[in-house]
Amino acid sequence: MVNKVQALVKCGESGASNDSTTNVESEFGSKKRKTTKERSVAWRHFSKFTDDEGVKRAKCKYCPEEYVANTKNSGTSNLLSHLLKCPNNPHKPETSQTKLDFQPKGQTGDVSLIPWKFYQEACRRALARMIIIDEQPFIFVEKDGFRDFVRALQPLFHIPSRTTMTRDCFEIYHDERLSLKSIFKESKQRICITTDTWTSIQRINYMCVTAHYIDKNWNLHKKILNFCPITSHKGQDLASGVAKCLLKWGVDKVFTVTVDNASSNDVMVKELSKQLLDGTLT
Repeated sequence: MVNKVQALVKCGESGASNDSTTNVESEFGSKKRKTTKERSVAWRHFSKFTDDEGVKRAKCKYCPEEYVANTKNSGTSNLLSHLLKCPNNPHKPETSQTKLDFQPKGQTGDVSLIPWKFYQEACRRALARMIIIDEQPFIFVEKDGFRDFVRALQPLFHIPSRTTMTRDCFEIYHDERLSLKSIFKESKQRICITTDTWTSIQRINYMCVTAHYIDKNWNLHKKILNFCPITSHKGQDLASGVAKCLLKWGVDKVFTVTVDNASSNDVMVKELSKQLLDGTLT
């Protein structure tokens, strides 16, 4: 009987719908209602009720329209479609008139007036960049306080899960990596390298490789090329780690390599200089 109950629970989880309740048969043969959290944004704008014939229905909170709320068969697409055309919906996006917004121009304090329109994908990417820049955990997007703030700020924005936010952050990383590789390839300039190594409390050796270069507008840039574990702090291992990093980024023109005064760095610089001069990075 216990296995039967577990099977029913798993079946209910795999076939879960947007309904707020799920029936689970208990060990004694009676039915017990288990309340689950609504997943569709439609239920923020509709109220559920059961009519005289026992049919579940949903009534719009802004107008008298009613719809069948059998989400197991029809989902909530009809409810979401109604929200876009409901004349009394205060959250309906405006399509007849263009909205304007003031955007700052650099750091001079000047502003420019530009047309504005809500884009879900653009907001998601901006949110991912905020997570990266402010060094926030991915679960930050699932915090109740943040969700309440976003709903009050822009109800049309569908807040992503931490899994989706992780994927968005990785997409930004790959885009930025390709952009930086193209800069190194097109500029044909020499770059300066700095390295740093240390050992964690778990006795794992790490190395960070940073590139410094000046662009065509004479702006200095500092970009971390790699942060990776290494086998040891020996000079040969350090040189191998830096060489693999340069190969990965397609960099073969190095102007300087700056390190600290550890004796192993002397071996690393000699070996790396030899490979760069011979063109045999490995």
